[in-house]
Amino acid sequence: MASMCVCHIGRILKGFEGDTDLDYSGAMMILTIKLSSFGFNILDGRLAESKNLSVHNQQMKISSYPSFIQYFGWVFFFPGFLAGPTCEYMDYIRFIETKVQTSTWKPALMRLSKSFAFIAALVYLGPTYNFFQALQPAWSHKSFWSKIFFIQLSAFLTRCKYYTVWYLSEGASILAGMGFNGYDQDGHPKWNRLTNVNVVYCEFAQSYKQLSENWNIGANHWLRHYVYLRSAHFGATTSTLLTYVVSAMWHGFHPGFYIFFMTLSVLQLIARQVRRTVRPFFLNVDGTPKGYWKTFYDVCTWAASFGLLNMLVPCFDLLYVSRILHIWRQIYYCHFIVIAIGTGFFYALKPSLRQIQKKRVEKHLEQQKDGKKIN
Repeated sequence: MASMCVCHIGRILKGFEGDTDLDYSGAMMILTIKLSSFGFNILDGRLAESKNLSVHNQQMKISSYPSFIQYFGWVFFFPGFLAGPTCEYMDYIRFIETKVQTSTWKPALMRLSKSFAFIAALVYLGPTYNFFQALQPAWSHKSFWSKIFFIQLSAFLTRCKYYTVWYLSEGASILAGMGFNGYDQDGHPKWNRLTNVNVVYCEFAQSYKQLSENWNIGANHWLRHYVYLRSAHFGATTSTLLTYVVSAMWHGFHPGFYIFFMTLSVLQLIARQVRRTVRPFFLNVDGTPKGYWKTFYDVCTWAASFGLLNMLVPCFDLLYVSRILHIWRQIYYCHFIVIAIGTGFFYALKPSLRQIQKKRVEKHLEQQKDGKKIN
């Protein structure tokens, strides 16, 4: 982690930004995930009380030290060395000890075709819709809603860069046989062991939790099992904030990363409370959806979650505060105004909403008791 931080600081001192100048920092980020998880798994393997480990930690614990060939074969596994996806050491060992009995060509070509689709979007739309274009004087003359549309589409195209790279590297891993993950109930092979993104679930996520579970899955897997869960004894709020701080450090030290992740952590904490309080009103008391009302809720939560997230994506591309504020100033910081007003309304109504929900549950329980008495 320290070596990676030095690398990130070096990038800043050299004036490197984003993916415009390539160095070894990307490989170092992947290596940090691998080696830190390896250390924890070695520690888990030496614990006498293995019953205290989670199911995941039980599966990934390393009981005996690997040989040099096994260790470096895993560390420098070529398909995922530069950009991921990462894999646990025990997954790699199971891969080299298991013979795949099915062809890898079809699933590999499927990933390749998906990456070509995103490459096409980047080639045709990327030169026009990117956040650096928003720094040009001509952008300030656009209408307010044109700017909002520009930001939303530019944010999608920013994600397309990652979709492209991850599908290419996943396809290479599958071609090597590494992506094989057993068979489903129908006997069809599953090739999702090294899946790093689920695009549909990302683009139509109804909550930040669902988004984080389907975006950069390898890194989020590491953050969840080796940062969040291992610091859970400090409390959910502290472990959430710590996880976002580690995630920001892992990405680098440009201020844009910290603005993005700190704002997103606050949004996730608020969204979690809103979901717990508001969502039950769109469900029956027994937990079943209320038809069209549940669909309406899903659409609204998707629009709010993703709309606000896209407004934060300039932080990831532009990196520096002056550039980020230049864009936000042009749209009057409307996303922060929406967050502030929405949060204010929610906390003002929260006690009443909980009281109403409590009465709904009590009424439902009374009706169940009356029904049993009649029977």
